[in-house]
Amino acid sequence: MSKEKAKHKSKAQFIKDLSEAVKERWGKVTPEWLTVLELIGCEYDNYVAAQRIVEEEGLIVNGRFGRCMNPALQISQRAITQINKLLHEYGLTPLSISKAKRPTEDGDDADIIKNLIQ
Repeated sequence: MSKEKAKHKSKAQFIKDLSEAVKERWGKVTPEWLTVLELIGCEYDNYVAAQRIVEEEGLIVNGRFGRCMNPALQISQRAITQINKLLHEYGLTPLSISKAKRPTEDGDDADIIKNLIQ
């Protein structure tokens, strides 16, 4: 039985897709958002690298004190947690989207802030 390697998007493609989702959701991508998207992209890169190590070495590896969980799993889990936090914080998860309103045509963001603190 042959193992197929998981295919992951490149960091650049991931950020591009996420930028398009932000633009679709909020109507624009501001310079501040670009920094956040880059941070999410870095975490995605960490996730992909860790997943590749797990694919090569397996879930359980031989460590200094015998067999143990592959340390790359912790890196992968941490990256997923960070990505989820950032996506939620910036209104890009289904839950956070349902709690926030889109900015109005005149640029009034007060409704978004009001909804986020309720």
